[in-house]
Amino acid sequence: MIVGWKVVLGVKAMYNLEVAQDHTFTVGVGQWVVHNMAGSASDCGGDSSTGDNSDLSTKQQQLIQNSIDNAQTDANKTHHIFDNPSSDHQWKLTGLDQSGNWGLIQQTLENNSDAIGTSNKPFEVTSNFGDYAITVRGNYVGGVLYIGTAWVNSSP
Repeated sequence: MIVGWKVVLGVKAMYNLEVAQDHTFTVGVGQWVVHNMAGSASDCGGDSSTGDNSDLSTKQQQLIQNSIDNAQTDANKTHHIFDNPSSDHQWKLTGLDQSGNWGLIQQTLENNSDAIGTSNKPFEVTSNFGDYAITVRGNYVGGVLYIGTAWVNSSP
C-alpha cells in the first residue's frame, strides 16, 4: 500500500533492474517505489548500463565502503553515533533502523565525494533527504577515510 509520494529533485545514479513477476516494488534505504518496464533502460531514455556507480570512481567507492564497514564494526563508534545519551544525534527523525541510517550516512558520503576528496584533511558534509538532512564529519588520513561522527538535522 502506498500512503504518499513526493518528487525529490537532484541527480542520482540509476540502475536498470528487471524483477520477475513483481512489476511494482520498493528499493533502497528510502524505499523508493519503482515500476518494472518492458524493454531496456535505453528505451525510456536511461542508461542501459547496470551496477556501476558512474558518478564515483572505483577508488572513491572503495574508500566510502571501507569507511562504512570500519565504522560499523567499531562498537565505540556505533555507540557514539547512535546510542550516546550525552549527545542526541536525532536519528529518530529518519524513522529508520540502524542499518537504514548507515545507508543514509553512506549516501551522504557518496553525494559529497568531491568535497571529501582524497587529500589528508578533515571534512564535514551534509545531504538533504527531504524532512531532514544528514551531516557526516570525518577525516581522510594516509589513504583511509574515517568517519568521526554523524547526525541528523531537521530541515526547515
